[in-house]
Amino acid sequence: MTLDMACPSCHFEFAPPGATTADEKPSDGAVAVCLNCTELSVWNTNRGWLRPTPEHRKYLLALPSVVDSLVDIHMFREMRDRDRETLRSLISHGFVVGSTITDIVEAILEDGFHRHPQDGEDL
Repeated sequence: MTLDMACPSCHFEFAPPGATTADEKPSDGAVAVCLNCTELSVWNTNRGWLRPTPEHRKYLLALPSVVDSLVDIHMFREMRDRDRETLRSLISHGFVVGSTITDIVEAILEDGFHRHPQDGEDL
């Protein structure tokens, strides 16, 4: 039997919390917050990731670690959206005024744009 390793709400594939490989299974009752839809999932060793019952969801939403995860995801999304809009604006302006790629890159850097390290990159 293959257990579903995807979010039960949006079917986004995600690795278990704390796993170092995709084959590792979390312990029964582990909780995950989907990075795609921010819905909570609870691990069942026999069935995979499941949506919590309304009562269990209410309990989970009172846990500081779950709230922190939701806030972090929300902040990441806001930052990503602002970054995308900044890049679109600066690149579009560069093309309209006939700037070279180098000039556009310099304008982006001068504006203060920077990458956000992910998964230990660039640390």
